[in-house]
Amino acid sequence: MLVEILSVIAVGGTAFCCTILHGSEAFMWAFAFRMLGAIPLGENAMLYSLNAMTSYGHTDIALQPQWRLMGALEALNGWILFGLTTAFMFNVIQGIWSHRTRSA
Repeated sequence: MLVEILSVIAVGGTAFCCTILHGSEAFMWAFAFRMLGAIPLGENAMLYSLNAMTSYGHTDIALQPQWRLMGALEALNGWILFGLTTAFMFNVIQGIWSHRTRSA
């Protein structure tokens, strides 16, 4: 029973930390958009950044023409990061499963 609880805590904690890191990166992109003047309002910059990073893209906020490539680069960056996060989470879960099978 204790092993199951520790497994849930490990996976949940890892997922929470990954979420915080993804949010931090979206904030950094939003900060860059704001400082460059690509998006004038901070809230809009964050919304655009989260939309671009997740490739959701259902917002009426658009970058000025000279900054559109930066938005595409953020979307590509998001795809790469979510792929790496998936691989990392798989590795964590696989490590827990292998530890549980060895201790059983």
